[in-house]
Order: sequence, then C-alpha cells, then structure tokens
Amino acid sequence: MSRDRGRIPWNKGLTIETDERIKKLAANKGKAPWNKGVPQSEDQRKINSESHKGQIVSEEAKRKISEALKGRVFSEEHKKNLGLANIGKHPNLNYKHTEEAKRKISEAKKGCVGYWEGKHLPEEARRKIGEANRKRKGKQTPWNKGITGYKTKPCSEEQRKILSDIHIGMHAGDKNPNWNGGTSFDPYCSKFNDKLRARIRDRDNHTCQLCGTKENGRRLSVHHVHYDKPNCNPDLVALCTGCNGRVNVNRDRHEALFMSKLRERGLIE
Repeated sequence: MSRDRGRIPWNKGLTIETDERIKKLAANKGKAPWNKGVPQSEDQRKINSESHKGQIVSEEAKRKISEALKGRVFSEEHKKNLGLANIGKHPNLNYKHTEEAKRKISEAKKGCVGYWEGKHLPEEARRKIGEANRKRKGKQTPWNKGITGYKTKPCSEEQRKILSDIHIGMHAGDKNPNWNGGTSFDPYCSKFNDKLRARIRDRDNHTCQLCGTKENGRRLSVHHVHYDKPNCNPDLVALCTGCNGRVNVNRDRHEALFMSKLRERGLIE
C-alpha cells in the first residue's frame, strides 16, 4: 500500500448520480433534444442572446459547423421562416443608416482606390457582355413609355434654371480630362466625303469593327484609327454610334486594336 501513497484514486469525486448521468447522456446520443420545436419565450430569448454576446467561435468549431451543414437541404417552410426572420435585418431589406453612420462611412472611404481603378476587362469578357446586352435589347420597357408629348413638350423656365445650375462647374473645354487640344475643331481632308465613307462601310461589311453590330436602319460612322482628321486613308474603320464615342477613351489601346485587325485582314502592311 505504500506505493499508492500520494496518488489520487480514479473514482475520487465520482458519485453514483454522476455515473448515472454519464450513462444517460451516452444512451441519448444522436436523439433529438426534448425541446426541439418548442418555441421559446421572449424572456428566454433575451437570456440566450445576452449569454452569447462576446463569445468568439474558434476556427475548429467553424470547420465542424461547416462540415455539418454540407449537403443539408432546407425545406420550403424552413426557407420561408428564415426569410421572415431576416426581414428588416439584412442591409438591403428596409434598413437605413443613420446620418452619423453615413458620415463615418464617408470619412473611412475617403482616399480609397476602387477595385476596378486602372483595370480593364479582357476582350473575351467584353464580347460576352456585349452579346448578352444585345439579346436583352428590345425586351426592356423604356422609362418614358406611355408618356405623351415627351419629345415635343418644351422645358419650363424653372426646369431650365435647374438644368443650368446642375451644369455649372462641370468640366468643359480644357478643364475636361479628355481634352485633346481642340482637335475636334480641325477640318477633315477633302477626300473624306460620302463616297469614301460608303466604300469603307462596304469594305467592313456594314459591321461595327468593335462590337460586331450590323448596320440596321442607321449608317455606321467612319472612324479615324489614328485620330488624325487630315489623314483619311487607309486607316479608317466603320463603327456604330455608341462605339464611335466609346473609342475616345483609352485611345492608345483602341488604336493598337484596330491596327492589328487591319493587318490581319491584309488591308495594311
């Protein structure tokens, strides 16, 4: 017995009641809890909410929860209940920031650079987006449908004043970031006439060389690839009205794109 002196016996503190409780827990393992489906009172909900405040879920617990929820399919009734419970809680559902919160968010975002700043979508992505938009074109109801006299009704003096005040201070002329020294006022060369423009449209099969739109009721514009109006041949391409305005941004990229297409077609060396 001397060798056991100082050791703590294995059953110290283990009572018959504790042993029975362990057996009951083992027997009930995997069974649904007795209170499943029983609605809680408001007082009990408040107590549970207070008890969970400040608790931090460990990464191991998050992993186990994620594995337990994998493959779980919610019933339609469950989805409906979740939707009703979340009304007013989701940021996009009937939720409005206070003025103080708006001010703090504005201050926190000052000087931040957007995710797409300086980035451009690849040509393949642009093509897919363009095709999707063209399929939707004509299916959407215009905002002014049913409004009579929209095109002919003149603006009132009050509306003119409002529009004037809106445009005061806007960048114009040499203050605009796209200002290019006033080249839009340069005259075209004498060869840039209706006959030449018709020949370029025929050469390009009456198809926009940027988005691929076919000419439909409105003649395509003829664009100077190098943005050099006095020089009109052979670096000309046919563009739709939208693309003709769009190519004024990122000029170097569009110039290289059109030159590459002209070389592939064997129109220039």
